[in-house]
Amino acid sequence: MSADLLQDAQRVAFPGFESHGPFYRLVSSDSADRYIYIADTRHTDDGGRLPRAVLAGFAHGAMEAACRSNGESPTIVSLSCDFAADAQAGDRIEAQIRITRRTRSVIFLSADLTANGRVLLTANGLAKPAA
Repeated sequence: MSADLLQDAQRVAFPGFESHGPFYRLVSSDSADRYIYIADTRHTDDGGRLPRAVLAGFAHGAMEAACRSNGESPTIVSLSCDFAADAQAGDRIEAQIRITRRTRSVIFLSADLTANGRVLLTANGLAKPAA
């Protein structure tokens, strides 16, 4: 893995998904929560494609990490994913997470996963903050 792919990135934990990582959070001057995963052959099918369940899992983990980076301890209670394209081994997959709304009982999130300028997945989720 090339070091320039991860310039300005910090390794982050995705509890329950660590065997699929490592995962990174991009450190940037804007307020966007962005996460990186480099797809590797450990998780691809015989055709070299990353199963879409791995993309959904990455979206889920990135949503939780975005909430944690804002001082929350959430549980994702709903996740809806729309798949647009396949990822391949070696792809640098980036998740951009937005917290679109907060109430006392629910956090509303959206995610876009991209690789090499291609949209792979869009997702919407609901998280329940820890009581």
